[in-house]
Amino acid sequence: MISDQQDRELWRINGDTSETEKVFDIGLAIAAPRSFVSLDGYMYFTGLTADDGYVVFRTDGDILETVVTLGQDRPTSLTAAGGRLFFRTDEAL
Repeated sequence: MISDQQDRELWRINGDTSETEKVFDIGLAIAAPRSFVSLDGYMYFTGLTADDGYVVFRTDGDILETVVTLGQDRPTSLTAAGGRLFFRTDEAL
């Protein structure tokens, strides 16, 4: 149940704790954020939403976008290689 999760926030740091800033509050809308991968100026990660199930998200630090919605099929092993993002699922898309 997503409503039972704690409030979560995404932060960035530039190597100095005085430069730490909150990117945005992902709150209760995205449970279990995992598998953070950087690619071409974006941070990609997976999460679970109440409406769409498992989702791959991306952010440039200002806007959070949905890349792909996978329902009950959990994406794992996000990997950036050759300018592309790869991930594994247990079902065919």
